[in-house]
Amino acid sequence: MRVRPITDDELPDFIAISMREYAEQMRTMGGGPAEDLDRQTEHYFPGGRLSPGHAVLIAEDDEGHRLGRLWMAPRGESTDVAFVYEVQVEEHARGKGYGRQLMREAQQWSRDNG
Repeated sequence: MRVRPITDDELPDFIAISMREYAEQMRTMGGGPAEDLDRQTEHYFPGGRLSPGHAVLIAEDDEGHRLGRLWMAPRGESTDVAFVYEVQVEEHARGKGYGRQLMREAQQWSRDNG
């Protein structure tokens, strides 16, 4: 497995999928209206870009097939604490340790990036 940062070309699809999944979770839990989702999207992805300090890591096999993704960022005002917003492993790749390896990569990314 190799892990790399998300590319600019991949980011729009990631934003759409992540925010759609977030909206579904909020509806299930009795969350807020669609305007809140628009506000959240602009907060985390201003102008369709990642907020400063945020990272999305993409896991792929040796042939370039997607295994999963992880979205993380510093938590609050501190750069000493990172928060994982999302970790997802493709259904065909589950149960093989890829999620654990993505979390390890996130730990290393956090160390390398403050």
